[in-house]
Amino acid sequence: HVPLRRAQYQRLSQPEFALTMAKGFVAAKLSHMRALLLRHNKDRKDDEINRAIQHLREAIEDIARKTTLSGLIGLEGAATAAYFSGYRRLIGKEWHFERRARRPPPDPINVLLSFGYTLLSQATASAVQTVGLDPFAGFLHEIAYNRPALALDLLEEFRPVIDGIVLWCCNSGQ
Repeated sequence: HVPLRRAQYQRLSQPEFALTMAKGFVAAKLSHMRALLLRHNKDRKDDEINRAIQHLREAIEDIARKTTLSGLIGLEGAATAAYFSGYRRLIGKEWHFERRARRPPPDPINVLLSFGYTLLSQATASAVQTVGLDPFAGFLHEIAYNRPALALDLLEEFRPVIDGIVLWCCNSGQ
């Protein structure tokens, strides 16, 4: 795997390539978030969810105009906040879910989301290692000691899958 990892490290040192990869991760994440909201708001026609959907559409269109990683991360953060303002409307009030919060998760929905994302991160880290890439050398997430940045990059696209599972579990009484 040495030649593959050398190529990965070489690409990491190319800012344009790294930004292009990061844009792809963010675009996939936001597109899947938007799809989840569209699917679940089809019959509800909730105005707040519609605003979140519109915000996500605009953010997806704006990705191509971002020229720095920090600008892209700011765009992704704002779009994710808008997404969760809509997502929370899909969850029954009995769950007391007001916003996405992590450390520590303050309510059962945040616990389930964090748990799901943790399981997903293990799967993406395993997949990255299986193909011979370095899971710690990513494009979107900051490279830091003991942080599997590439695995976290890949995880982004699949977060809405976890969100959908949590939504189904809570709303179906599971």
